[in-house]
Amino acid sequence: MEGQMVLLLEKLKDQMDQQTVTITNAVTKNILELIDEKIKPLRQENENLKMEIHQLRDKVKSMEIEKKRNNLVIFGLEESPETKPIDSVRVVFKENLEITLEKHEIIKAHRLGLWKGKARPILVSLTTNWRKNEIMKNKKKLPKGISINEDFSKETLAKRKELIPKLQEERKKGRIAYIKEDKLIVKEAKDQSRDKRKRESSSSPSPSASATESEIVKAAPKKKLNKINAFEKMYRPRSQSLSEQNKL
Repeated sequence: MEGQMVLLLEKLKDQMDQQTVTITNAVTKNILELIDEKIKPLRQENENLKMEIHQLRDKVKSMEIEKKRNNLVIFGLEESPETKPIDSVRVVFKENLEITLEKHEIIKAHRLGLWKGKARPILVSLTTNWRKNEIMKNKKKLPKGISINEDFSKETLAKRKELIPKLQEERKKGRIAYIKEDKLIVKEAKDQSRDKRKRESSSSPSPSASATESEIVKAAPKKKLNKINAFEKMYRPRSQSLSEQNKL
């Protein structure tokens, strides 16, 4: 009897343990489903906020690019309390680049950073983009020690710095490579593109070599059409009729 009671108690215990596990899993599942339903709107709202933040960042970036679009940064110009930055800029452009900048073409010109015993760069904001491009095209005429760069954001400058090794690698291969804003532009050199076209033209089969005799069709001579004059056709039967009348 005692052995049977022990077995019965063990079975009851196992059944209770299984029921407890089943109930626990069911309750946990229901709670998780309820929580998931309540969290769904929050998740959607979170995704929407992420999208809005991304769009705002793009807008801020585009606004910053547009703001710096007509800016130039000039390095190496001597700094003195007696000379204003705008006057220094106008003089160096006129003497070296042969470009006369009027005062109304410059929005602002000021030194960047704090004075530390070394000439600070000058930030120049121009009214038009074509004037900026004209200066950039002629910047090679500047004397040694003076240089001009475009005004890029810190993020763009960091990306440009990362692209320099790739730029050098492409140039070693003989390709035309340059960095535009934060992108690397690579083009084939003119000589290479010409050689490539020559190779393609030489490798392509000529029509005379590929064409067979069966494919060559000689144009048959055109048959001459006998043109009939309408007046002659009308005149002949009349003449015959007159001759016949004379015979009669």
